[in-house]
Amino acid sequence: MAYSDAKRPKVAVVGIGLLGLSLSGELARCGCDVRVYDKNEANLQEVHHRLEEQQSQLRSEGLLAEDDSFSVITESHLSCAVMDADFVFEAIIENLSIKNNVLKNISLMCSEDTVVCSNTLTLNLTEVFSDMDHPQRTLGVRFLLPVYFIPIVEVTAHIQTSPSAINKVENLLRFIKKESFGRTVGELPRKLTAYESRNMQLVTVGKAPDTVARPHDVVAKESPDARFRHGHC
Repeated sequence: MAYSDAKRPKVAVVGIGLLGLSLSGELARCGCDVRVYDKNEANLQEVHHRLEEQQSQLRSEGLLAEDDSFSVITESHLSCAVMDADFVFEAIIENLSIKNNVLKNISLMCSEDTVVCSNTLTLNLTEVFSDMDHPQRTLGVRFLLPVYFIPIVEVTAHIQTSPSAINKVENLLRFIKKESFGRTVGELPRKLTAYESRNMQLVTVGKAPDTVARPHDVVAKESPDARFRHGHC
């Protein structure tokens, strides 16, 4: 399905840490209808204030016009966030048992057609989605911090991912003007650039990511005819 201003993607983001917040903000900035959920009520209450801070930074960097803004809808119940979503992005703590439990609940609450994506960095995707209904609509979609500035997204299928789920994600990425980078069979995750590695280190110790570099400074060049292929994760 091709998305447009008349047919906006409905997206749920589960987990509103720094990555989840930035992801929800970027999706909203690019025209998606975004709902966010976090089990921590304090995190939800801070969402709009934190997004305002990010928008101020984007304006100072010239990436957002002074009279432009974006917003998301906060939901205190997981079911309300995911029930009508076209896509669900999981961005919670990197713990397999916790992810299994949350993703299982998501699969029971959303439509069978909803594409469910994990932003995991280190976990095996087949194991991450092992408790879900309809695992063919699941895959790894890893956004990199700072999400607003990095135009590539790592897309990784596991052995049960359907071509339809991949195509839906590709259509969404085109709508938000991002490019996908797919892993090949048996390939390890793409090596991070020095800029991305530095930002990951900053975020790990609780510091704000560096936003000085621009996309052409941070994206490793890929073959122009590189195509997405299934990877066993």
